[in-house]
Amino acid sequence: MTATVVLKAGQQVPLTASSWVVVGPPDYAPAVENVVTLYDVQIAAARAAGWLPEPPRVSFTRDVFPVLARAVGIRW
Repeated sequence: MTATVVLKAGQQVPLTASSWVVVGPPDYAPAVENVVTLYDVQIAAARAAGWLPEPPRVSFTRDVFPVLARAVGIRW
């Protein structure tokens, strides 16, 4: 992400670095968990960038069950 900062006097602050922004889905209610969490997004981004290795096997309890449990939780 890059941005230009302009002070009230009209002077621009020089750009010295860039950054990353991670955005997760909105949180509609405290008692309702999202189907995809910010943690899920961060893990996927880290694996896509090569910072974390892919797990050798898919695990039902680690990979599938949490998503299904969250989907059941949002039906209300």
